[in-house]
Amino acid sequence: MRIGTVTIEPGAALAPMAGAGDGPMRALCVQQGAVFTVSEMVSAKALTMNDHKSLRLLRGATKGAPYGVQLFGHEPEVLAEAVRRIEAETFAFLDLNLGCPAQKVVSGGAGSALLKDPKKAGAFAAAAVGASHRPVSVKMRIGWDEKALTGTEVAKRCEDAGVALLAVHARTRAEQYTPGVHYEAAAEIKRAVSIPVLFNGDITCGADALHALAETGCDGVMIGRAAQGNPFVFREVNAALRAEPAPPPPTLAQRMAALETQVRGMCEEKGEEVAMRAARGVVGAYMHGLHGAAALRRQAYALTRFSDLEGLLDEVYRLQARGGAG
Repeated sequence: MRIGTVTIEPGAALAPMAGAGDGPMRALCVQQGAVFTVSEMVSAKALTMNDHKSLRLLRGATKGAPYGVQLFGHEPEVLAEAVRRIEAETFAFLDLNLGCPAQKVVSGGAGSALLKDPKKAGAFAAAAVGASHRPVSVKMRIGWDEKALTGTEVAKRCEDAGVALLAVHARTRAEQYTPGVHYEAAAEIKRAVSIPVLFNGDITCGADALHALAETGCDGVMIGRAAQGNPFVFREVNAALRAEPAPPPPTLAQRMAALETQVRGMCEEKGEEVAMRAARGVVGAYMHGLHGAAALRRQAYALTRFSDLEGLLDEVYRLQARGGAG
């Protein structure tokens, strides 16, 4: 599969996730088989104002797999200027956010709010394609709500604008992240365009991925929330997609080693004080399914220094030994 001139190996990609998909997480997911990763979303407007925090968010290309930079906004001319300003940065492709459901994003007309106006969404995509020397992809949803299922029209306009790949979260903005996904809506989008389409939404294991592809005809899958606290999901899903034997589940030691690596990387990237505040949620995600998980998550939310993690890991092993976990 290709995103324009960028070759993508068969397998699952890591979805862009604001507040979660930082460099250390992306690196871990690539190690476990993610075929490409995308930055946290960055405001096009902020880039045109030389906002250094926004620039830092898009830096840190992941080694070992193609890396895309995701921009959000609603003004085509502002987007074009932002794209021109980042052309010297290191990344393989540009991704546009037409799917974020957060109120603070859609209230300004960005993210999934663009789905309410397919013509404007197409112009937004065309501005990026026209300004960038790199291929452009789009992350989108199937529509704003059940009365405005504009995903197919938006997809066609994006393709006409020169977009090279679509990743479709098979829910409307109104549905946020529940209830279940709409396979037929994603299938309709796939049938309507000739460019590759990735399915996104509720992919938590190999069986989910195979079912989604069988139902929609999409070219691959993108994993988001299921990778939080579990980068190993990529090796399971990739094995299923490649018709290979399922790998053994990660051991407790492997899970905790991944956690420690991710938090250490966060401290190196953001500084210990900022990183450890952000790491509380990361650590909590890794506690999922463990004996005493609720108590461990409470302890995670008290972390203030990297050295505090050692005590929490000791408690993890103590509780799992008592509870019979491996």
